[in-house]
Amino acid sequence: MNYKLVAIDLDGTLLNLENNIPFDTHKIINDLCDKEVKIVLSSGRLRNSMQFYHDLLGVKQPIITSNGAQIILEDKEVFSKTMDLDDVKLIKNITLGHDPKAYIHIYSEGLFLANKPLYEYLEYDRFNRNLPEQYRLSYGLLNENTEKDLHQRNIYKVCIVCDTHEHLTKVRQEIEKVDKFEITSTHACNIEVNVKNVSKGNALKWLANELDIDLNECIAIGDGWNDISMIEMAGLGVAMGNACDDLKHKADIVLDETNRMGAVGLFLDRVFNQ
Repeated sequence: MNYKLVAIDLDGTLLNLENNIPFDTHKIINDLCDKEVKIVLSSGRLRNSMQFYHDLLGVKQPIITSNGAQIILEDKEVFSKTMDLDDVKLIKNITLGHDPKAYIHIYSEGLFLANKPLYEYLEYDRFNRNLPEQYRLSYGLLNENTEKDLHQRNIYKVCIVCDTHEHLTKVRQEIEKVDKFEITSTHACNIEVNVKNVSKGNALKWLANELDIDLNECIAIGDGWNDISMIEMAGLGVAMGNACDDLKHKADIVLDETNRMGAVGLFLDRVFNQ
């Protein structure tokens, strides 16, 4: 098959444990771009932090952000599905009703808003502070004033972390009953909520159609639950060696290598150069 597009997740897939793109992977991606293969970064992250890695590669390629809620092409937003503030409040109320200690994280334009600090994000905060200013995300606490400001901003996603799996399951089931949201996860301890039908898979389908590329000519590579739709949509779905079991069961290929070993670069070299 003459593959024309490769959609690649960031965390746990393209990036190693130091949040870097391995040198050999960087080189083969640049070589593929020179051969006019589309390399699409696809992540649950917001545009700012994704743009950093896009620009680091030194090539102009499409970006799928926020689990498919936004698509960037030629540095312009060409697709967007945002959340109503009333829906965000509904999700917040459902969550805190089941788990008053839950952590709620709202993804807006270049902005994280959370109802309380979460220590697991301190490492990312240090990484964020060291980025050039144009790539940095702003942080804030969700309160009455900042919630009002959200009326003026696009909201792409809500992330929820609960103290126990039991609480998380109850919150997910209650949100699913509303039947107007798309729910996925990036970790076993969280759920991520988007507008209905927003997914990496649907974003890939939209983008492939826009670029006049058949889905059978697309490869998707990922490691998490939010990558499953993309893996199923592409002609060739690839699971990292460190992927969750649910994704591995859906993939056409499961790699032996992990993101620690530069699996993406090794795989692309095998497919395109051997």
